[in-house]
Amino acid sequence: MIDFDPGAAPGTEFDKGPPVALARHFAALPSIPAEHRDLFWYDWGPVFYRGRLNGTAKVLGIASDPGPTERLVGRTLVGDAGQRVQGFLTKLGLTGSYVLVNAFPHAVHPTDVSRALPLLSRADHLAWRNRFYDLVTDATLEAVVAFDGTAQAALHLWGNAPDVPTFEVPHPSAHDGAALAAAWAAGLDR
Repeated sequence: MIDFDPGAAPGTEFDKGPPVALARHFAALPSIPAEHRDLFWYDWGPVFYRGRLNGTAKVLGIASDPGPTERLVGRTLVGDAGQRVQGFLTKLGLTGSYVLVNAFPHAVHPTDVSRALPLLSRADHLAWRNRFYDLVTDATLEAVVAFDGTAQAALHLWGNAPDVPTFEVPHPSAHDGAALAAAWAAGLDR
């Protein structure tokens, strides 16, 4: 639940953190098998989400994995890519009714993404991630947006995905800004 002081200046409400059920689920995050640990950064720990966990999320955004800024801050999509996603959500009219998550809670070395992808299907990781997605969504959800191939793979593996429109769009840090804007504009239209 977001705590808000009606006498406070607008925008000063804060996130008290996850509800107990989610905090327990976070604590049960399966470890990366030893033979795959060199594919990930563990320096600041896992990054689980950003957004509303109070039952008001209309959109679930799935990112691939946390980048450097996200690892430092401990929130999903807060760096440069996150600013682009924030603009995307604002164009949808959403400034607070969303939750953003990752396919991988730990950062993947960019050159090792293809080697890390099979871990998305590993039974313990799959069950943990799918339960996580189930816990952060409810009947208010209206759409799911998967940002890039890794996020799209996680979305396709979500066995209990809600029956809402899903959109697969390029990663927000795509180097071709014009192509990214065109792909996102098409997603906005839909």
